[in-house]
Amino acid sequence: MNTAELGTLRQWARRALLAAALLAAAGCASDGGSPLGLIATEEWVRNQVRQASAQMDAKLAQTDARVTQVDGRVNQVAAHSVETRKVADDGVRRATAADARLTQALSNRYKRTLIDTVQLRYAPNQFQLTPEHRKTLDGLLKVLADNPTVTLDIIGYTDATGSSMANNQLSWRREEVVRRYLVDNAALLNRISFIGLGEEKAGGPKKDVEDRHVSIAIYRPAD
Repeated sequence: MNTAELGTLRQWARRALLAAALLAAAGCASDGGSPLGLIATEEWVRNQVRQASAQMDAKLAQTDARVTQVDGRVNQVAAHSVETRKVADDGVRRATAADARLTQALSNRYKRTLIDTVQLRYAPNQFQLTPEHRKTLDGLLKVLADNPTVTLDIIGYTDATGSSMANNQLSWRREEVVRRYLVDNAALLNRISFIGLGEEKAGGPKKDVEDRHVSIAIYRPAD
């Protein structure tokens, strides 16, 4: 209930009380009372109306105060809601910006130029590094240290001897040993991609040494 509605209610209440009092006064006069009695009755009516009006004013004032308090709380809630929405919108904007940066970084990650490819050969069913393997990987570590933007793709392969499942596992072991050697000697994991493809690329005889290898592709960012 707003202030205008409360004022209207107050006016109607006063009119109702005055009408009731006047009817009471008219009743006293019709009973044969004297003019002085009628005057006294009207004075009494006025007093009653004033008292009733004062009581109603007090109650309406209390109602006004409660309405004002409620309005204040509503305004506080509205202000809090606006602030909360602003914070949420700011969070969404920051998340969108971060997502855009991440998308751009991932996109740039795959815009690369191949520099060189290194291959490590293996005996049948073997996956451990040989001294020759370590020598090659040590040279690769130097390239990585001197070129912070260089990245690697490590891919393990096998020949077609044995089951496909066994060959997949063997190719994973071969690339894993190479990857662990590089990571153990430098903080490079974020610059390495790796996979084992088993006999998928085997193209020669079943025991062809060309198929038993780990291929390391060296990339730099595209210009």
